[in-house]
Amino acid sequence: MDPTGPQQSQSRQPLPLLTAKQVADLLQWNPYTVIKKAEKAELPGFKLGREWRFRQEDIVRWIDEKRHQK
Repeated sequence: MDPTGPQQSQSRQPLPLLTAKQVADLLQWNPYTVIKKAEKAELPGFKLGREWRFRQEDIVRWIDEKRHQK
């Protein structure tokens, strides 16, 4: 057993979290629109305290899904 703890390769890197403003800049939307869509569960995000946060991975996936919808 390794007394130094888990191996580095087994630890997960923290996922980048984006603010509503960063998502708005990415989508070329108003930050208010980003928040309203997140509140309606039309955009993947979550509240962290009083602020909305968005996982970069989820936003990229959401964009890909929207791009491939007919």
